[in-house]
Formats: sequence, structure tokens, C-alpha cells
Amino acid sequence: ALHSLSSVCLEGRSIQSVLTQLAKVLRKSLGLNQVGLLLFAENQNRLTEICIEDTIGNIHYKKFFQPTSDDIEQFVNFLSAEETMHVFDRQCYIEKYKFSKKKTIFLLLRCDDIHIGAVLLEYKDTVHLDKSKSMILAWVSDLLKTCLSLKRSELELNDYALNIKKVMKKRVDDYYEQVEALKKENAKLAQLTLMDPLTHLANRRGLDVVLNREFENAKRHHYPLTLLIIDIDFFKEYNDFYGHDAGDQCLKRLADVLKAAERRKGSLIARFGGDEFVILLMHQTEDEAEMLVQRIQENLLQTAMRHEASTIADHLTLSIGCASSVTEEEMHWESLLTRADQALYWAKQQGRNQVFFFPEEHPNNPPLKKPGSVVQWSLG
Repeated sequence: ALHSLSSVCLEGRSIQSVLTQLAKVLRKSLGLNQVGLLLFAENQNRLTEICIEDTIGNIHYKKFFQPTSDDIEQFVNFLSAEETMHVFDRQCYIEKYKFSKKKTIFLLLRCDDIHIGAVLLEYKDTVHLDKSKSMILAWVSDLLKTCLSLKRSELELNDYALNIKKVMKKRVDDYYEQVEALKKENAKLAQLTLMDPLTHLANRRGLDVVLNREFENAKRHHYPLTLLIIDIDFFKEYNDFYGHDAGDQCLKRLADVLKAAERRKGSLIARFGGDEFVILLMHQTEDEAEMLVQRIQENLLQTAMRHEASTIADHLTLSIGCASSVTEEEMHWESLLTRADQALYWAKQQGRNQVFFFPEEHPNNPPLKKPGSVVQWSLG
């Protein structure tokens, strides 16, 4: 019986399971009529749990049971005033309220001078306690007290561990939220480092990143890349004549002209530096680049931007160099940029306001001016 009681107390997964199994073992091993196990709240103002195995073996379990008196101290004092029996230094009470008169032993369970619960043992006949029974009851009292204390500590530890787990989960969630927020901020910052703040186009760094990526893709999949370098004719003179604020507005308006002319997905428009712009076309040939140049010049005409400091026209004009190539394995993206820049150099050398294409078939020859590439217009 003592071994069974020990096993129940040590192996129970919860206080309820301990109380239920302990009631069964006590009633069977001690030949009891009924067994009642009560737990008090820490502030001792109510019963938190009560478990009773009745005369036919049914278990009655209630949690947060409220007694007739909601003050455990008064309840204990009431029992103390009744006829008492002593088991060593523990008080055993003959309870006359719920259980049968003269048949019930009521053991208060104390831990650190605090009442933590009680055991009610109802015998089938009038109780006659001898030394052996007193020792058993004392041992049961100690065992149950220790078990309840351990189980409560275990529950407190489990609650503490659960709270720690919740706190840690929240901290981890907060950490990942902060990481995601930082990633977004870093992405924004990275985007800003690749963008020209004046025109909101890609800057030279952004151009290099895209050129390097697209050039490798073009070599892998064997599709053409076409690059245009666009330069404003006599932009220094424009700045000197109209002022730098007007020069900034001119650059912004030209950026809008380029964006309106080339809207295809995959194309990149970038500010190359100063008054130079670059357009990178994927899967586009020279013929399609010519049509783009025509749209750019037509859109520029519609802006009617004057340039009275120019020596070739009274309006804003552009010089454009273009290179197109099906990339080869040994080529580098800078070679395409160099060819377009060489074509731009020839456009300037031949009087500006012109478009030159770098010859793809004969790269050692000088760039060619396409027929009709010089567009003359009048502002009226």
C-alpha cells in the first residue's frame, strides 16, 4: 500500500491525477468507506480542488470548490473546536459536518506553517487509532504534503517555462520583424544608391549593375543588346546662359522625354553623368533603336526648350551614339559601352545634333551616320 501511494504521488502528471489515484489507493488499501482530499488556495480563502471517492467507488472531482464558509481559517478553527485526536504532533479531527460522526479522521496538511490542504478518511466503523495506524496516517499526511508541494512547484515551473517560451517567442518574432524591417530599409537605401536624385533615373552605379547582369544573360541566351549614349549639345553654355537651376530643370525634362519615348519592359534609362544619358535595350536591334531615336527627337521637339547659347540651333539638340551587338563569350559589357561612346564622339565631331551607329559587322571602321538621322525642326 505504501509503495502504491508513493508511486501515485511521484508518477502523477497533474494534481488532479494525483488526487484521483491517491483517493482510490487510500480507500482500497486502508479499507475506507469514503476518502476526501481537499486543497486550499495560497491565500487560504477558498478550496481550490476537492476529490472524493464515495462508498461505491465513484470519483467526485471539483475545481475551485467554494465551501460554506469562504474563509479557510474559520473552517480550520471550527474543526479545531470539535473533539480531537492527536497523531504525534499533528492534529486529527473527527469531522461531524459532512462525513459520518465518530468515523472520520480529518488531517490538516501544513507546509511552512501554512495550511495547504486536508485529508478526510471515513472508516466503516468507529475509529480506534493505535500506534501503527497513527504512523500510517502521519506518513500519508507527510507524503501527500510533499507530493502536493512538489506538484505545485512543478506547475509553477511549467507556468514559468511557458511564460519564458512566450516571452522568447515574442522576442524572436520581434527580432525577425526588425530584421524584415531592416531588410526593407536596406533595400530602399540600396535602391537610393542606384538612383540619380535629380532625375529619378538609374545612376552610373545602377547602370553598371544592370549592364553586367544583362550582358551575362545575353551571352547565355544569345540575344542582342543595344546601347544608346545621349548627350545634350553645348550644355555647359546652357548652364552659363540660363543658370544652374535652369540646367537642372533641363535635365529633368529630358529625363521625362526619354521615359516617354521608351516604355518597354526591360529597358533601362540611366543618367550616365553630367548631361549624358544612357538607354539599354534588351532584344532590340539597330532598326528598333533608330525608331526610338526618332521618338526621342519628336518628343524633344514638343517640349520647345530653347537654347540661345547653342552655336548650331536656337533650341535644345542632342548628339547620340549607338552600338548594338550579339554578345560573344569573350566580350565584356564595357566593350559595348566603349563602342557607343565612340559613336557619340563621331556624332560630336561631325557637327553635333546627329546620330551615329557603331558598325557591328566591321568594328574597325569608323561609326556610320544613318540616313535621315539628323532631324531639323523649327520652333516657329
